Amino acid sequence: GTLCSTSPNTYTCPDVPWAVLKTRNWILKEGTLVLKLYPGNIMFYSYLLLIVLFGAFTSMNVRGRLFMKRPVNLVFGGRFTRGEVLLSLWTLLLVALFFLYWFHDHNYNNSWQGGEYRGITESEQWARSTGQLAVLFLSLALFPASRNSVMHRILGTSWEASLWAHRVIGYAVLAAVIAHMVSWYKFYDKKHTFPQAIFDVPLDTA
Repeated sequence: GTLCSTSPNTYTCPDVPWAVLKTRNWILKEGTLVLKLYPGNIMFYSYLLLIVLFGAFTSMNVRGRLFMKRPVNLVFGGRFTRGEVLLSLWTLLLVALFFLYWFHDHNYNNSWQGGEYRGITESEQWARSTGQLAVLFLSLALFPASRNSVMHRILGTSWEASLWAHRVIGYAVLAAVIAHMVSWYKFYDKKHTFPQAIFDVPLDTA
């Protein structure tokens, strides 16, 4: 259910009406305690939880461990374990759904006030969503870089063999940060306040 105003004149929900992924509310105690299930948080922690559960399940028997460690020769070159391939696909799904929510579904600063216009410009929409994407990539970059990470046992890899993933995610962080900066620069340029506005604290996004 929703615990926000859905009236176009006083709309306060965290997601736009046409959102694919919407915030849910779990009322634990009527009137006093509500657990808000934000899509971004649910996706990230579900991603981690399923990795741990799947890893524990496959590690319980020899066949599972051998399955995850078995090498796969990809069409475009490279040799990876099945565990690495499965985790890569699972991560791509997370990134796609995460970006979908922040770009398409989220109602930034309760900006939507009715109609098709979401209340923010396209450049601000890109700036905010790529900023969220950069935070996600930064979080993911920590896992393959940890020498004693449980991920290596789950995937059947070593720390040294997983550094490529840390580098790839690092490049993704850099790309998202650059897109975030350029989008804000474009936003302020259209307001004719660039570059002075980028040094304001706090930033003026009105």
